[in-house]
Amino acid sequence: MQHENFNTINHFNIFRSKYITINLESNIIQAHPAVIETIDHKGVIRSREVIQGGDAGGVYVPKRVGNEDPNIHYGVVIDCGSSGSRLYIYIWPEHSGQENELLQIKQLLDKQGNPVVKKLEPGLSSMAKTPGNATEYLISLLDFAAETVPSDKHRETPLYILATAGLRFLTPNEQKALLEDLFNDIVQNYHFQIEKTHIQVIPGKLEGIYSWIAINYVLGRFQSNTTDSISVTSGQTISISKKRPSTVGILDMGGASAQIAFEVSPDIPVEGEEIAEFSLGYDENQEIFKYRIYVTTFLGYGANKAFEKYIDRIISIALKSSPSNSTHILIDDADCLPHGYTANYTRYNKTITIKGEGDFHSCAKHLVTLLNLNTTCKKKPCSLNGIYQPRINYESQDFYGFSEFWYTMEDVLKIGGPYARLAFLNASTATDLNRVLLQCFKSAWLYAFLHDGLKFPVNYQRLRSASLVNNNDVQWTLGAILYKTRFLPLRTINQVKSTVHYRKSHTDSTVMIILICSMLFICVLMFYRKILRTKILSLFIRRSSLYSSPSNSNFNQRYQLLTSVIIDDSPSLSNIYSNGKSTSSYSYNGRLRSV
Repeated sequence: MQHENFNTINHFNIFRSKYITINLESNIIQAHPAVIETIDHKGVIRSREVIQGGDAGGVYVPKRVGNEDPNIHYGVVIDCGSSGSRLYIYIWPEHSGQENELLQIKQLLDKQGNPVVKKLEPGLSSMAKTPGNATEYLISLLDFAAETVPSDKHRETPLYILATAGLRFLTPNEQKALLEDLFNDIVQNYHFQIEKTHIQVIPGKLEGIYSWIAINYVLGRFQSNTTDSISVTSGQTISISKKRPSTVGILDMGGASAQIAFEVSPDIPVEGEEIAEFSLGYDENQEIFKYRIYVTTFLGYGANKAFEKYIDRIISIALKSSPSNSTHILIDDADCLPHGYTANYTRYNKTITIKGEGDFHSCAKHLVTLLNLNTTCKKKPCSLNGIYQPRINYESQDFYGFSEFWYTMEDVLKIGGPYARLAFLNASTATDLNRVLLQCFKSAWLYAFLHDGLKFPVNYQRLRSASLVNNNDVQWTLGAILYKTRFLPLRTINQVKSTVHYRKSHTDSTVMIILICSMLFICVLMFYRKILRTKILSLFIRRSSLYSSPSNSNFNQRYQLLTSVIIDDSPSLSNIYSNGKSTSSYSYNGRLRSV
Protein backbone atom coordinates (compact mmCIF):
# COMPACT_ATOMS: atom_id res chain seq x y z
CA MET A 1 0.00 0.00 0.00
CA GLN A 2 1.28 3.45 -0.82
CA HIS A 3 1.34 5.63 2.27
CA GLU A 4 -0.39 8.98 2.15
CA ASN A 5 0.90 12.28 3.44
CA PHE A 6 -0.26 13.18 6.94
CA ASN A 7 1.62 16.45 7.35
CA THR A 8 0.11 19.91 7.38
CA ILE A 9 1.62 22.37 4.88
CA ASN A 10 3.06 25.40 6.65
CA HIS A 11 2.81 27.81 3.73
CA PHE A 12 0.27 30.15 2.25
CA ASN A 13 -2.01 28.25 -0.08
CA ILE A 14 -4.00 29.43 -3.04
CA PHE A 15 -7.01 27.74 -4.55
CA ARG A 16 -5.95 25.13 -7.03
CA SER A 17 -8.08 22.14 -7.86
CA LYS A 18 -7.86 19.62 -10.66
CA TYR A 19 -9.54 22.09 -12.96
CA ILE A 20 -8.87 25.71 -12.00
CA THR A 21 -6.29 27.89 -10.38
CA ILE A 22 -6.99 31.32 -8.95
CA ASN A 23 -3.91 33.51 -8.92
CA LEU A 24 -4.02 35.87 -5.96
CA GLU A 25 -2.44 38.70 -7.95
CA SER A 26 -4.18 38.42 -11.29
CA ASN A 27 -7.28 36.37 -10.37
CA ILE A 28 -6.77 34.49 -13.63
CA ILE A 29 -8.42 31.09 -13.79
CA GLN A 30 -6.36 28.40 -15.49
CA ALA A 31 -6.68 24.66 -15.97
CA HIS A 32 -4.13 22.43 -14.24
CA PRO A 33 -3.71 18.94 -12.80
CA ALA A 34 -4.52 18.42 -9.14
CA VAL A 35 -1.71 20.07 -7.17
CA ILE A 36 -1.31 22.05 -3.98
CA GLU A 37 -0.19 25.61 -4.61
CA THR A 38 2.02 27.40 -2.11
CA ILE A 39 3.36 30.93 -1.98
CA ASP A 40 6.65 31.67 -0.25
CA HIS A 41 7.51 34.97 1.43
CA LYS A 42 8.48 36.52 -1.92
CA GLY A 43 5.08 35.76 -3.37
CA VAL A 44 6.45 33.36 -5.97
CA ILE A 45 3.96 30.66 -6.83
CA ARG A 46 5.31 27.17 -6.41
CA SER A 47 3.51 23.93 -6.95
CA ARG A 48 4.11 20.32 -6.13
CA GLU A 49 2.27 17.23 -7.28
CA VAL A 50 0.21 15.49 -4.66
CA ILE A 51 0.71 11.81 -3.90
CA GLN A 52 -0.09 9.76 -6.97
CA GLY A 53 -3.65 8.53 -6.82
CA GLY A 54 -4.54 10.93 -4.02
CA ASP A 55 -6.34 14.24 -4.03
CA ALA A 56 -5.21 17.77 -3.28
CA GLY A 57 -5.49 18.87 0.31
CA GLY A 58 -7.33 21.86 1.67
CA VAL A 59 -7.18 25.28 0.07
CA TYR A 60 -6.70 28.84 1.23
CA VAL A 61 -8.76 31.45 -0.57
CA PRO A 62 -8.70 35.12 0.48
CA LYS A 63 -12.17 36.38 1.27
CA ARG A 64 -11.95 39.02 -1.46
CA VAL A 65 -11.26 36.41 -4.13
CA GLY A 66 -14.00 34.14 -2.82
CA ASN A 67 -16.44 37.04 -2.75
CA GLU A 68 -15.74 38.22 -6.29
CA ASP A 69 -15.37 34.96 -8.18
CA PRO A 70 -18.74 33.36 -9.04
CA ASN A 71 -17.06 30.00 -9.68
CA ILE A 72 -16.12 29.50 -6.02
CA HIS A 73 -18.72 27.89 -3.74
CA TYR A 74 -18.85 27.28 0.02
CA GLY A 75 -20.54 24.82 2.35
CA VAL A 76 -20.74 24.73 6.17
CA VAL A 77 -21.22 21.63 8.33
CA ILE A 78 -21.55 21.61 12.13
CA ASP A 79 -20.96 18.27 13.82
CA CYS A 80 -22.92 18.21 17.09
CA GLY A 81 -21.29 15.30 18.90
CA SER A 82 -21.73 13.93 22.40
CA SER A 83 -18.81 15.84 23.94
CA GLY A 84 -18.84 18.99 21.82
CA SER A 85 -19.65 20.65 18.50
CA ARG A 86 -17.25 21.38 15.66
CA LEU A 87 -17.67 23.62 12.63
CA TYR A 88 -16.07 22.82 9.28
CA ILE A 89 -16.07 24.98 6.14
CA TYR A 90 -15.66 23.46 2.70
CA ILE A 91 -15.03 25.04 -0.68
CA TRP A 92 -15.19 23.90 -4.30
CA PRO A 93 -14.97 25.30 -7.84
CA GLU A 94 -17.64 25.00 -10.48
CA HIS A 95 -18.05 21.43 -11.67
CA SER A 96 -16.04 20.48 -14.74
CA GLY A 97 -19.10 19.26 -16.63
CA GLN A 98 -17.64 15.78 -17.05
CA GLU A 99 -20.19 13.11 -16.19
CA ASN A 100 -17.68 10.74 -14.60
CA GLU A 101 -16.26 13.28 -12.13
CA LEU A 102 -17.41 14.45 -8.70
CA LEU A 103 -17.25 17.92 -7.24
CA GLN A 104 -13.71 18.82 -6.17
CA ILE A 105 -14.57 19.67 -2.57
CA LYS A 106 -11.71 20.81 -0.32
CA GLN A 107 -11.52 21.90 3.28
CA LEU A 108 -10.90 25.61 3.76
CA LEU A 109 -7.48 26.43 5.22
CA ASP A 110 -6.24 29.53 6.98
CA LYS A 111 -3.19 31.52 5.87
CA GLN A 112 -0.90 29.18 7.76
CA GLY A 113 -2.26 26.16 5.94
CA ASN A 114 -4.24 24.82 8.90
CA PRO A 115 -7.81 23.51 8.50
CA VAL A 116 -10.43 26.09 9.46
CA VAL A 117 -12.17 24.39 12.39
CA LYS A 118 -13.91 25.88 15.41
CA LYS A 119 -14.77 23.76 18.44
CA LEU A 120 -17.24 24.21 21.26
CA GLU A 121 -17.87 22.27 24.47
CA PRO A 122 -19.95 20.66 25.91
CA GLY A 123 -22.28 18.89 23.50
CA LEU A 124 -25.61 20.20 22.22
CA SER A 125 -27.37 17.52 24.27
CA SER A 126 -26.52 19.57 27.37
CA MET A 127 -29.25 22.00 26.21
CA ALA A 128 -31.94 19.30 26.38
CA LYS A 129 -33.65 20.87 29.41
CA THR A 130 -33.41 24.40 28.01
CA PRO A 131 -34.00 24.04 24.25
CA GLY A 132 -34.67 27.74 23.90
CA ASN A 133 -30.96 28.32 24.48
CA ALA A 134 -29.83 26.01 21.69
CA THR A 135 -29.01 28.86 19.31
CA GLU A 136 -27.20 30.77 22.04
CA TYR A 137 -25.11 27.67 22.56
CA LEU A 138 -24.10 27.57 18.86
CA ILE A 139 -23.93 31.32 18.26
CA SER A 140 -20.12 31.49 18.40
CA LEU A 141 -19.88 28.86 15.65
CA LEU A 142 -22.59 30.48 13.53
CA ASP A 143 -21.00 33.93 13.83
CA PHE A 144 -17.63 32.44 12.90
CA ALA A 145 -19.14 30.90 9.76
CA ALA A 146 -20.85 34.19 8.83
CA GLU A 147 -17.56 36.04 9.23
CA THR A 148 -15.44 33.49 7.35
CA VAL A 149 -17.69 32.89 4.34
CA PRO A 150 -17.79 35.97 2.04
CA SER A 151 -20.99 37.90 2.65
CA ASP A 152 -22.04 37.83 -1.02
CA LYS A 153 -21.95 34.03 -0.91
CA HIS A 154 -24.14 33.51 2.17
CA ARG A 155 -27.42 32.97 0.32
CA GLU A 156 -25.95 30.26 -1.89
CA THR A 157 -23.95 28.57 0.90
CA PRO A 158 -25.69 25.49 2.36
CA LEU A 159 -25.53 25.13 6.15
CA TYR A 160 -25.95 21.70 7.75
CA ILE A 161 -26.23 21.05 11.49
CA LEU A 162 -26.00 17.31 11.99
CA ALA A 163 -26.20 15.77 15.44
CA THR A 164 -24.86 12.33 16.27
CA ALA A 165 -24.78 9.98 19.26
CA GLY A 166 -25.18 12.63 21.93
CA LEU A 167 -28.66 13.56 20.75
CA ARG A 168 -29.60 9.98 19.88
CA PHE A 169 -29.89 9.31 23.61
CA LEU A 170 -32.50 12.06 23.98
CA THR A 171 -36.23 11.47 23.59
CA PRO A 172 -37.85 12.40 20.26
CA ASN A 173 -39.57 15.38 21.86
CA GLU A 174 -36.30 16.68 23.30
CA GLN A 175 -34.63 16.31 19.93
CA LYS A 176 -37.48 18.11 18.16
CA ALA A 177 -37.44 21.03 20.58
CA LEU A 178 -33.71 21.61 20.08
CA LEU A 179 -33.80 21.35 16.31
CA GLU A 180 -36.84 23.60 15.89
CA ASP A 181 -35.29 26.33 18.04
CA LEU A 182 -32.13 26.23 15.95
CA PHE A 183 -33.99 26.41 12.64
CA ASN A 184 -36.29 29.27 13.63
CA ASP A 185 -33.48 31.43 15.00
CA ILE A 186 -31.01 30.74 12.20
CA VAL A 187 -33.55 31.56 9.47
CA GLN A 188 -34.27 34.85 11.21
CA ASN A 189 -30.72 35.93 12.03
CA TYR A 190 -28.58 34.46 9.25
CA HIS A 191 -28.74 34.32 5.47
CA PHE A 192 -27.29 30.91 4.77
CA GLN A 193 -29.11 28.45 2.55
CA ILE A 194 -30.92 26.27 5.06
CA GLU A 195 -33.98 24.06 5.21
CA LYS A 196 -35.50 22.04 8.02
CA THR A 197 -33.92 18.88 6.63
CA HIS A 198 -30.51 20.55 7.01
CA ILE A 199 -30.82 20.29 10.81
CA GLN A 200 -31.29 16.73 11.97
CA VAL A 201 -30.12 13.89 14.16
CA ILE A 202 -28.47 11.44 11.80
CA PRO A 203 -28.50 7.69 12.54
CA GLY A 204 -25.22 5.95 13.30
CA LYS A 205 -25.38 4.02 10.04
CA LEU A 206 -25.38 7.25 8.06
CA GLU A 207 -22.50 8.60 10.12
CA GLY A 208 -20.53 5.49 9.20
CA ILE A 209 -21.34 5.93 5.51
CA TYR A 210 -20.20 9.55 5.62
CA SER A 211 -16.92 8.54 7.30
CA TRP A 212 -16.31 5.90 4.65
CA ILE A 213 -17.02 8.40 1.85
CA ALA A 214 -14.70 10.99 3.40
CA ILE A 215 -11.55 8.88 3.68
CA ASN A 216 -11.94 7.26 0.28
CA TYR A 217 -12.58 10.62 -1.37
CA VAL A 218 -9.46 12.15 0.17
CA LEU A 219 -7.38 9.14 -0.87
CA GLY A 220 -8.61 9.52 -4.45
CA ARG A 221 -10.41 6.16 -4.51
CA PHE A 222 -13.41 7.65 -6.35
CA GLN A 223 -11.37 8.91 -9.28
CA SER A 224 -12.41 7.51 -12.64
CA ASN A 225 -8.95 6.47 -13.85
CA THR A 226 -10.13 2.93 -14.41
CA THR A 227 -8.05 0.33 -16.21
CA ASP A 228 -9.13 -2.39 -18.60
CA SER A 229 -8.76 -6.03 -17.68
CA ILE A 230 -8.86 -8.32 -20.73
CA SER A 231 -9.24 -12.07 -20.51
CA VAL A 232 -9.11 -14.43 -23.47
CA THR A 233 -10.61 -17.92 -23.36
CA SER A 234 -10.21 -20.65 -26.00
CA GLY A 235 -8.78 -18.07 -28.35
CA GLN A 236 -12.29 -16.93 -29.26
CA THR A 237 -14.07 -15.12 -26.43
CA ILE A 238 -12.70 -11.76 -25.26
CA SER A 239 -14.25 -10.09 -22.24
CA ILE A 240 -13.32 -6.58 -21.11
CA SER A 241 -14.15 -5.41 -17.62
CA LYS A 242 -13.55 -2.07 -15.90
CA LYS A 243 -11.76 -2.12 -12.56
CA ARG A 244 -12.04 0.95 -10.36
CA PRO A 245 -9.62 1.68 -7.50
CA SER A 246 -10.00 -0.43 -4.38
CA THR A 247 -11.48 1.31 -1.33
CA VAL A 248 -10.42 1.31 2.32
CA GLY A 249 -12.53 0.52 5.36
CA ILE A 250 -13.02 2.80 8.37
CA LEU A 251 -13.11 2.38 12.12
CA ASP A 252 -14.44 5.38 13.99
CA MET A 253 -15.00 5.76 17.70
CA GLY A 254 -16.43 8.81 19.39
CA GLY A 255 -17.56 9.39 22.92
CA ALA A 256 -20.91 7.61 22.67
CA SER A 257 -20.74 5.29 19.65
CA ALA A 258 -18.42 3.46 17.29
CA GLN A 259 -18.72 2.56 13.61
CA ILE A 260 -17.21 0.16 11.13
CA ALA A 261 -17.69 0.33 7.36
CA PHE A 262 -16.06 -1.40 4.41
CA GLU A 263 -16.98 -2.21 0.82
CA VAL A 264 -18.52 -5.59 0.14
CA SER A 265 -17.71 -7.40 -3.08
CA PRO A 266 -20.67 -7.77 -5.49
CA ASP A 267 -19.83 -11.47 -5.63
CA ILE A 268 -20.73 -11.93 -1.96
CA PRO A 269 -24.49 -12.49 -1.45
CA VAL A 270 -24.97 -10.27 1.58
CA GLU A 271 -28.30 -8.78 2.60
CA GLY A 272 -29.71 -7.10 5.66
CA GLU A 273 -30.00 -3.74 7.34
CA GLU A 274 -26.21 -3.57 7.74
CA ILE A 275 -25.73 -3.37 3.96
CA ALA A 276 -26.00 0.06 2.37
CA GLU A 277 -26.17 0.67 -1.36
CA PHE A 278 -25.87 4.23 -2.62
CA SER A 279 -24.58 6.37 -5.47
CA LEU A 280 -22.32 9.41 -5.28
CA GLY A 281 -23.17 10.52 -8.82
CA TYR A 282 -25.70 13.12 -9.89
CA ASP A 283 -27.57 10.25 -11.55
CA GLU A 284 -28.54 7.32 -9.35
CA ASN A 285 -27.99 5.02 -12.33
CA GLN A 286 -24.31 5.88 -12.78
CA GLU A 287 -22.62 2.52 -12.26
CA ILE A 288 -19.18 4.05 -11.77
CA PHE A 289 -20.34 5.77 -8.56
CA LYS A 290 -22.49 2.99 -7.14
CA TYR A 291 -21.19 1.39 -3.96
CA ARG A 292 -22.27 -1.42 -1.70
CA ILE A 293 -20.82 -1.34 1.79
CA TYR A 294 -21.28 -3.02 5.12
CA VAL A 295 -21.81 -0.42 7.82
CA THR A 296 -23.01 -0.65 11.37
CA THR A 297 -22.91 1.49 14.46
CA PHE A 298 -22.49 0.41 18.06
CA LEU A 299 -24.47 2.88 20.12
CA GLY A 300 -23.22 2.99 23.70
CA TYR A 301 -19.82 1.57 22.75
CA GLY A 302 -18.01 4.86 22.38
CA ALA A 303 -15.10 5.52 24.76
CA ASN A 304 -17.02 7.69 27.23
CA LYS A 305 -20.13 5.51 27.34
CA ALA A 306 -17.98 2.40 27.75
CA PHE A 307 -16.19 4.05 30.66
CA GLU A 308 -19.54 4.78 32.32
CA LYS A 309 -20.48 1.12 31.87
CA TYR A 310 -17.19 0.07 33.43
CA ILE A 311 -17.69 2.31 36.47
CA ASP A 312 -21.28 1.11 36.88
CA ARG A 313 -20.14 -2.50 36.67
CA ILE A 314 -17.43 -2.34 39.33
CA ILE A 315 -19.73 -0.32 41.62
CA SER A 316 -22.50 -2.87 41.11
CA ILE A 317 -20.11 -5.69 42.04
CA ALA A 318 -18.95 -3.79 45.12
CA LEU A 319 -22.50 -3.04 46.26
CA LYS A 320 -23.48 -6.69 46.00
CA SER A 321 -20.50 -7.80 48.06
CA SER A 322 -20.71 -5.12 50.78
CA PRO A 323 -22.98 -5.05 53.87
CA SER A 324 -26.33 -3.45 53.16
CA ASN A 325 -26.01 -1.02 56.10
CA SER A 326 -22.61 0.36 55.08
CA THR A 327 -22.52 4.00 54.00
CA HIS A 328 -19.05 3.95 52.47
CA ILE A 329 -17.51 1.46 50.07
CA LEU A 330 -13.85 1.39 48.97
CA ILE A 331 -12.75 -0.09 45.64
CA ASP A 332 -8.95 -0.07 45.63
CA ASP A 333 -8.20 -2.29 42.62
CA ALA A 334 -9.75 -0.44 39.68
CA ASP A 335 -7.45 -1.88 37.02
CA CYS A 336 -8.66 0.48 34.24
CA LEU A 337 -7.89 3.71 36.11
CA PRO A 338 -4.43 5.28 36.42
CA HIS A 339 -2.41 4.12 39.39
CA GLY A 340 -3.06 6.37 42.39
CA TYR A 341 -6.10 8.05 40.84
CA THR A 342 -9.04 8.44 43.23
CA ALA A 343 -12.64 9.36 42.54
CA ASN A 344 -15.84 9.37 44.62
CA TYR A 345 -19.28 8.31 43.40
CA THR A 346 -22.68 8.23 45.09
CA ARG A 347 -25.12 5.36 44.64
CA TYR A 348 -28.22 4.65 46.78
CA ASN A 349 -27.10 7.21 49.37
CA LYS A 350 -23.74 5.47 49.68
CA THR A 351 -20.35 6.95 48.93
CA ILE A 352 -18.10 4.78 46.79
CA THR A 353 -14.42 5.61 46.60
CA ILE A 354 -12.53 4.16 43.66
CA LYS A 355 -8.73 4.00 43.52
CA GLY A 356 -6.91 3.20 40.31
CA GLU A 357 -4.53 0.28 39.91
CA GLY A 358 -3.40 0.96 36.33
CA ASP A 359 -3.06 -2.65 35.14
CA PHE A 360 -3.52 -2.67 31.37
CA HIS A 361 -3.67 -6.43 30.84
CA SER A 362 -6.20 -6.98 33.62
CA CYS A 363 -8.21 -4.04 32.36
CA ALA A 364 -8.33 -5.41 28.79
CA LYS A 365 -9.59 -8.76 30.07
CA HIS A 366 -12.14 -7.01 32.29
CA LEU A 367 -13.52 -4.97 29.40
CA VAL A 368 -14.27 -8.04 27.27
CA THR A 369 -17.33 -8.54 29.48
CA LEU A 370 -18.70 -5.19 28.25
CA LEU A 371 -18.71 -6.37 24.63
CA ASN A 372 -21.66 -8.74 25.12
CA LEU A 373 -19.94 -11.50 23.20
CA ASN A 374 -22.39 -14.08 24.54
CA THR A 375 -25.38 -12.44 22.87
CA THR A 376 -27.16 -14.78 20.46
CA CYS A 377 -25.82 -14.52 16.91
CA LYS A 378 -28.88 -14.83 14.66
CA LYS A 379 -26.91 -14.54 11.43
CA LYS A 380 -23.31 -15.72 11.40
CA PRO A 381 -20.60 -14.55 11.55
CA CYS A 382 -21.10 -11.95 14.29
CA SER A 383 -18.96 -9.34 15.98
CA LEU A 384 -19.87 -7.90 19.36
CA ASN A 385 -23.37 -7.71 20.78
CA GLY A 386 -24.64 -10.38 18.34
CA ILE A 387 -24.37 -8.08 15.30
CA TYR A 388 -23.79 -9.69 11.90
CA GLN A 389 -20.47 -8.85 10.20
CA PRO A 390 -19.43 -10.42 6.85
CA ARG A 391 -16.01 -11.94 6.58
CA ILE A 392 -13.13 -9.56 5.88
CA ASN A 393 -10.15 -10.35 3.71
CA TYR A 394 -7.55 -9.16 6.20
CA GLU A 395 -4.70 -9.81 3.78
CA SER A 396 -5.85 -7.16 1.32
CA GLN A 397 -8.40 -4.92 3.10
CA ASP A 398 -6.94 -1.68 4.47
CA PHE A 399 -8.57 0.19 7.35
CA TYR A 400 -8.19 3.70 8.72
CA GLY A 401 -8.99 4.49 12.35
CA PHE A 402 -10.29 7.91 13.37
CA SER A 403 -11.29 9.91 16.44
CA GLU A 404 -10.39 7.85 19.53
CA PHE A 405 -8.23 5.56 17.45
CA TRP A 406 -6.07 8.58 16.63
CA TYR A 407 -6.35 10.51 19.89
CA THR A 408 -5.36 7.55 22.01
CA MET A 409 -2.62 6.18 19.76
CA GLU A 410 -1.01 9.55 18.93
CA ASP A 411 -1.83 12.11 21.63
CA VAL A 412 -1.18 9.73 24.52
CA LEU A 413 0.77 6.70 23.27
CA LYS A 414 2.70 8.62 20.58
CA ILE A 415 2.40 5.78 18.07
CA GLY A 416 -0.10 7.25 15.61
CA GLY A 417 -0.03 5.88 12.08
CA PRO A 418 0.35 2.17 11.24
CA TYR A 419 -1.05 -0.06 13.97
CA ALA A 420 1.09 -2.84 15.46
CA ARG A 421 -0.23 -4.92 18.37
CA LEU A 422 3.05 -5.29 20.27
CA ALA A 423 3.93 -1.60 19.91
CA PHE A 424 0.46 -0.71 21.16
CA LEU A 425 0.78 -3.02 24.17
CA ASN A 426 4.23 -1.72 25.08
CA ALA A 427 3.16 1.91 24.79
CA SER A 428 -0.01 1.30 26.81
CA THR A 429 1.93 -0.21 29.71
CA ALA A 430 4.95 2.11 29.61
CA THR A 431 3.28 5.49 29.15
CA ASP A 432 2.84 7.75 32.15
CA LEU A 433 -0.93 7.48 32.22
CA ASN A 434 -1.32 9.63 35.31
CA ARG A 435 -1.09 12.74 33.18
CA VAL A 436 -4.24 12.02 31.20
CA LEU A 437 -7.38 10.79 32.87
CA LEU A 438 -9.16 7.85 31.23
CA GLN A 439 -6.34 7.00 28.82
CA CYS A 440 -5.54 3.77 30.60
CA PHE A 441 -9.14 2.79 30.10
CA LYS A 442 -9.35 4.07 26.50
CA SER A 443 -6.26 2.24 25.29
CA ALA A 444 -7.51 -1.01 26.84
CA TRP A 445 -11.00 -0.44 25.43
CA LEU A 446 -9.69 0.12 21.90
CA TYR A 447 -7.65 -3.06 22.13
CA ALA A 448 -10.59 -5.14 23.36
CA PHE A 449 -13.00 -3.57 20.87
CA LEU A 450 -10.70 -4.21 17.90
CA HIS A 451 -9.49 -7.74 18.61
CA ASP A 452 -12.16 -9.29 20.83
CA GLY A 453 -15.18 -7.40 19.54
CA LEU A 454 -14.58 -6.94 15.81
CA LYS A 455 -12.45 -10.11 15.62
CA PHE A 456 -9.49 -8.44 13.91
CA PRO A 457 -6.48 -10.80 14.02
CA VAL A 458 -3.80 -9.88 16.56
CA ASN A 459 -1.24 -9.85 13.73
CA TYR A 460 -3.30 -7.51 11.50
CA GLN A 461 -1.01 -4.79 10.09
CA ARG A 462 -3.14 -2.88 7.59
CA LEU A 463 -4.73 -0.45 10.07
CA ARG A 464 -3.60 3.16 10.25
CA SER A 465 -4.79 5.69 12.79
CA ALA A 466 -5.11 9.11 11.19
CA SER A 467 -6.18 12.69 11.74
CA LEU A 468 -4.87 14.63 8.74
CA VAL A 469 -4.72 12.84 5.39
CA ASN A 470 -3.40 14.77 2.40
CA ASN A 471 -3.75 17.90 4.54
CA ASN A 472 -7.43 17.23 5.13
CA ASP A 473 -8.85 16.99 8.62
CA VAL A 474 -10.71 13.84 7.64
CA GLN A 475 -14.07 13.83 9.37
CA TRP A 476 -17.40 12.34 8.43
CA THR A 477 -18.58 15.90 7.74
CA LEU A 478 -16.59 15.87 4.48
CA GLY A 479 -18.49 12.77 3.39
CA ALA A 480 -21.74 14.45 4.39
CA ILE A 481 -21.17 17.59 2.29
CA LEU A 482 -20.01 15.47 -0.66
CA TYR A 483 -23.09 13.26 -0.52
CA LYS A 484 -25.57 16.09 0.05
CA THR A 485 -24.21 18.15 -2.87
CA ARG A 486 -23.98 15.23 -5.30
CA PHE A 487 -26.76 16.64 -7.49
CA LEU A 488 -25.16 20.08 -7.93
CA PRO A 489 -23.09 19.04 -10.99
CA LEU A 490 -26.31 18.34 -12.89
CA ARG A 491 -26.77 21.97 -13.92
CA THR A 492 -23.23 22.28 -15.27
CA ILE A 493 -23.40 18.92 -17.01
CA ASN A 494 -26.67 19.90 -18.72
CA GLN A 495 -25.12 23.19 -19.79
CA VAL A 496 -22.17 21.36 -21.28
CA LYS A 497 -24.51 18.94 -23.04
CA SER A 498 -26.57 21.83 -24.43
CA THR A 499 -23.42 23.59 -25.60
CA VAL A 500 -22.08 20.44 -27.22
CA HIS A 501 -25.46 19.79 -28.86
CA TYR A 502 -25.63 23.38 -30.13
CA ARG A 503 -22.10 23.22 -31.46
CA LYS A 504 -22.78 19.89 -33.12
CA SER A 505 -26.02 21.16 -34.66
CA HIS A 506 -24.31 24.37 -35.72
CA THR A 507 -21.43 22.41 -37.22
CA ASP A 508 -23.79 20.04 -39.03
CA SER A 509 -25.77 22.99 -40.42
CA THR A 510 -22.61 24.74 -41.54
CA VAL A 511 -21.34 21.63 -43.27
CA MET A 512 -24.69 21.16 -45.02
CA ILE A 513 -24.77 24.76 -46.21
CA ILE A 514 -21.20 24.52 -47.50
CA LEU A 515 -22.06 21.28 -49.27
CA ILE A 516 -25.17 22.75 -50.92
CA CYS A 517 -23.32 25.89 -51.97
CA SER A 518 -20.51 23.80 -53.42
CA MET A 519 -22.96 21.71 -55.42
CA LEU A 520 -24.72 24.82 -56.73
CA PHE A 521 -21.41 26.37 -57.69
CA ILE A 522 -20.42 23.23 -59.56
CA CYS A 523 -23.77 23.12 -61.40
CA VAL A 524 -23.52 26.79 -62.38
CA LEU A 525 -19.96 26.27 -63.48
CA MET A 526 -20.94 23.31 -65.65
CA PHE A 527 -23.88 25.26 -67.15
CA TYR A 528 -21.76 28.27 -68.07
CA ARG A 529 -19.06 26.00 -69.34
CA LYS A 530 -21.55 24.46 -71.75
CA ILE A 531 -22.78 27.88 -72.95
CA LEU A 532 -19.25 29.17 -73.31
CA ARG A 533 -18.28 26.09 -75.27
CA THR A 534 -21.27 26.59 -77.63
CA LYS A 535 -20.39 30.25 -78.21
CA ILE A 536 -16.76 29.46 -78.86
CA LEU A 537 -17.74 26.75 -81.33
CA SER A 538 -20.17 29.09 -83.13
CA LEU A 539 -17.56 31.82 -83.36
CA PHE A 540 -15.04 29.36 -84.69
CA ILE A 541 -17.50 28.21 -87.38
CA ARG A 542 -18.29 31.78 -88.48
CA ARG A 543 -14.66 32.71 -88.70
CA SER A 544 -13.94 29.57 -90.64
CA SER A 545 -16.80 30.23 -93.09
CA LEU A 546 -15.65 33.78 -93.64
CA TYR A 547 -12.28 32.70 -94.97
CA SER A 548 -13.31 29.62 -96.94
CA SER A 549 -12.78 29.83 -100.90
CA PRO A 550 -16.32 29.08 -102.18
CA SER A 551 -17.87 31.82 -100.17
CA ASN A 552 -15.14 34.20 -101.09
CA SER A 553 -15.62 33.58 -104.84
CA ASN A 554 -19.36 34.06 -104.63
CA PHE A 555 -18.87 37.36 -102.89
CA ASN A 556 -16.48 38.59 -105.61
CA GLN A 557 -18.94 37.68 -108.36
CA ARG A 558 -21.74 39.57 -106.61
CA TYR A 559 -19.51 42.57 -106.10
CA GLN A 560 -18.43 42.66 -109.78
CA LEU A 561 -22.00 42.35 -110.94
CA LEU A 562 -23.10 45.20 -108.71
CA THR A 563 -20.28 47.39 -109.97
CA SER A 564 -20.94 46.69 -113.60
CA VAL A 565 -24.62 47.40 -113.41
CA ILE A 566 -24.12 50.76 -111.76
CA ILE A 567 -21.50 51.83 -114.21
CA ASP A 568 -23.41 50.73 -117.29
CA ASP A 569 -26.73 52.34 -116.35
CA SER A 570 -25.34 55.62 -114.97
CA PRO A 571 -24.65 58.62 -117.31
CA SER A 572 -21.46 60.52 -116.84
CA LEU A 573 -21.46 63.57 -114.72
CA SER A 574 -20.87 65.75 -117.60
CA ASN A 575 -23.96 64.48 -119.37
CA ILE A 576 -26.04 64.93 -116.31
CA TYR A 577 -25.16 68.51 -115.72
CA SER A 578 -24.36 69.66 -119.23
CA ASN A 579 -27.88 70.57 -120.09
CA GLY A 580 -28.26 72.58 -116.86
CA LYS A 581 -30.72 70.30 -115.20
CA SER A 582 -30.41 67.31 -112.97
CA THR A 583 -31.56 63.73 -113.45
CA SER A 584 -34.94 62.96 -111.94
CA SER A 585 -35.11 60.82 -108.80
CA TYR A 586 -37.36 58.38 -110.58
CA SER A 587 -34.65 57.63 -113.17
CA TYR A 588 -32.12 57.11 -110.41
CA ASN A 589 -34.32 54.91 -108.33
CA GLY A 590 -35.16 52.88 -111.35
CA ARG A 591 -31.54 52.17 -112.01
CA LEU A 592 -30.95 51.39 -108.38
CA ARG A 593 -33.77 48.84 -108.37
CA SER A 594 -32.25 47.24 -111.43
CA VAL A 595 -29.18 46.67 -109.48
